[in-house]
Order: sequence, then structure tokens, then C-alpha cells
Amino acid sequence: MMKQQEKAKDSVFRVRPAVRPPKDSDEAFVLSDRHKEQIRAYLAYLSSDSKELRDIGNIFPETAAFFKEIEDSKKTMEIQVVDAYLRILNFSPEFLGCHPEGKGKFTILGHFFCEKKYPREIIPDGLKGKAEKLNLQDEQVKILLNIVLGKTTVITEKWGPLVPFTEVQKIYTVWLASGHFYPLIIDLVKCEVWIFDSMAICTDKSQRENRYLKTLSLRRILPAILKASGFYKVRKDLKPVYREWDLRFADKDYCFRQKEILSCGPFALKMMEVLVSRRALPYITEDNIGSIRRSIAERIFSYSKPAKTNVPLL
Repeated sequence: MMKQQEKAKDSVFRVRPAVRPPKDSDEAFVLSDRHKEQIRAYLAYLSSDSKELRDIGNIFPETAAFFKEIEDSKKTMEIQVVDAYLRILNFSPEFLGCHPEGKGKFTILGHFFCEKKYPREIIPDGLKGKAEKLNLQDEQVKILLNIVLGKTTVITEKWGPLVPFTEVQKIYTVWLASGHFYPLIIDLVKCEVWIFDSMAICTDKSQRENRYLKTLSLRRILPAILKASGFYKVRKDLKPVYREWDLRFADKDYCFRQKEILSCGPFALKMMEVLVSRRALPYITEDNIGSIRRSIAERIFSYSKPAKTNVPLL
């Protein structure tokens, strides 16, 4: 019994409890008041509601100074919103056990996957049998491991990522490529990556291949990372697939349709929430994108640093 306990303790993959108590060592995600005002101003600006802009400007005078910044860097601000919201969802108890597939069978990455961060050259010879030679201390490899495996602290020889933990079958996250956000589902069982595109620009198969298959390096990088990190030594229930993982496209009936280019961030976040919780799809439309942004804003603003007690993070 003692040997089993020691073996479990030494495992590089730890099971995260449904509601994880805060620890001093955790890198708690906390927004400063100034950052909150920036995001609030950004969301109000994009809602195109002049009255709301005036009201927020009166309540938070400093936000008036941010409006010019927002005009010049809308996409940068949207990235901040997506990043903030994903981190909050990563610790949300309501998304840790409500899924029909069962408690512990899925997780949400607390970061979005950005294509520009993952140059192909960091994996020698692609996936030609050399993936296990990845240098885990290489800075670019650390970024890969941090994002894909969910670890936010410095990686050491005995690093233990919080996710994917020992039962997870699906990983939900958001992919940013060429300034556009896409919700993704990474299926560890079937070795597939599902993509949901709210813009629906590509309908022809060849267009899809040019737009997605050649750019989504996650399909090549993910199996290499899982192999190099020893993931499959822990997850003996999964069959390793070291070739490029298959890419699947969501049917148009399961994908929202946006009209404005800057709607992709809120669309991606809400679509991911719907996919995780299996809610009905129709309520997310371009007509109510303003209320969607406000609901995201309220969630971000209501988040604060938890007390150092065994209480839920939200």
C-alpha cells in the first residue's frame, strides 16, 4: 500500500480536484483595477452603445483616456479579454463535473493556443521518431508544454502539470490564427482536433485544407509533446498516435455565424462554454453580441483574488 501511495505521489500527472483550494505557490490570476477598466471600456466600445460609453465614462473617468487606445489596438484588447476569460473558466467549479461524459473526463485550457508561438523548427525532423529528443528545458519547448499541458509555473525535471490529468478525454480551448479566434476540441481518445469557425469563410474542401490543415501546427506538435512529456506512460488507456492528428470541421448547424470581424473573440468564448456544458446553440447570435460582451465583462470584473482558505475560486 505504501509503495502504491509513493508511486502515485511521484507521478508527473496529478489529478486536479473539482474545486481546487488556492495555495501560496499558485500563480493566481488577478486583474488590476486599471486592467479591469481597460477591458470594460473595450467591451463597451465594441458594443457600439454611445449611452453605455457615456455612462461608463462618468463612472470610471479614467476609461475615457483608454478609448483612443482601443481604437488603435482593438485586436490586442480582445486578446486580453479572451486570455482573461479562459483563465477564469479554467478554475470555474461549474465546468468541472457538469459534462455529460462524466466528471474528470474533460478540461478547459487556461490559455489560448496562438499559432505564432510554435515554430516548426523546434521539433527535429517533425515526427520522424525523434519527438522523444525534445529538450524540456528549451525556452520554446517550455512554452509549448506550458500552454498545451496547462502548466503555468517553471518546468523542472519533476514538473507536474495540472492538466491534462489522468482521466481527461477532451480538452477545450481557443486557437488564434491570423487575428481570428476558433474554438477547438482536442480529443485525446480519437486523436482528433475539432474546429469551429464562426466566420464560415471556407466551404470548399480545398479552401479548408489551405486555410486550416497547413496552418494548424497543433496537429503535428501535440502528439510530439505528449510523447516527449511521458504522457502516454501515464495514460496507458490511450493508444498513442504520432502522425499528424486528423482535423474535423463542425457542421454548420453547430457553429454560430458572426458578421463583424471583431466578434470572433466573444463568439469563440461563448461557443466553447456551450460546447462544454451542452447548452442550446440558438441564443448566441450577432444581434445580441453586445449582451454577450457585457456578460463576459461582468464575469471578469467579479473575479477577485481568493482568500487563503479552502473555498472555491469563484
